[in-house]
Amino acid sequence: MKRGDLVKIKPSNPWAIERYKGRTAIYLGMQKIQRDDGLIIGNYKFLFQGDQHPTIFDKSFLHCVEVIK
Repeated sequence: MKRGDLVKIKPSNPWAIERYKGRTAIYLGMQKIQRDDGLIIGNYKFLFQGDQHPTIFDKSFLHCVEVIK
């Protein structure tokens, strides 16, 4: 998955958050956050169709995402 890809949240995945199941989004890229202890956390930013603000997920959500070709 690369920045600008059109993606869809798999509707059949039981781990997907209900409000995002089956929705289409644009992948905006990785957002790195550095904690006070120096550890860098990688999160993933998506802009869902109809939303005005991006949504950020951690890597555990990526198995629910499929790239639309």
